Amino acid sequence: RDVYLPAGSDWFAYQDAQAPLPGSNAGGQSFNWYAPLDLVPMYVRAGAILPRRELEQYVGQLPQCPLTFECYPGPDREYTLYLDDKVGLGYQQDNYRLTTISQQTAPGANGKRTVTVTRMHDQYTPKEPFFYISLLQAMHAASVTVNGVAVPDLTGVSDAQSASALAASPGNAFYFNASLRTVFVKVLDNSAALAAIAGF
Repeated sequence: RDVYLPAGSDWFAYQDAQAPLPGSNAGGQSFNWYAPLDLVPMYVRAGAILPRRELEQYVGQLPQCPLTFECYPGPDREYTLYLDDKVGLGYQQDNYRLTTISQQTAPGANGKRTVTVTRMHDQYTPKEPFFYISLLQAMHAASVTVNGVAVPDLTGVSDAQSASALAASPGNAFYFNASLRTVFVKVLDNSAALAAIAGF
């Protein structure tokens, strides 16, 4: 099928963390795209921040289901996330959380990427005491800091080993997934304002 993407932005084909992010497509033009029946074709604007969780068949199915903020390369952008317990009416008494997530990339081929997470309304606490930030289409980070403190690099022999080490980490940490070309950062959700900076 011929696909037309809106002008003014570059666009990435969504991969659902199953494959490395391909190159972007420039908006404002049509191109031919093959979509088999088992794939829903979706495109993501360059610079977008997408919150994602593991699939649950019902609320609370997984003991922990932390958020991952997928940060796409591109222009600096900002996203506002609404959270509540998903089952009660507490939101009617202001029991919810509004969080602003922004990302900035320093100029240059190997510029630092900064992701800032700020709670704007904070009357709900998720059951997961941490979240993840994934920096897509990245190279191995030379360093990652969270609120100015360097965090350990848990990149191991294999991507699976590194992912397990990150999940088990009791504190902030990161690793580079070579097959996905993505830096994953685990951040403890213990401050109303957090800034994670990855230097490449």
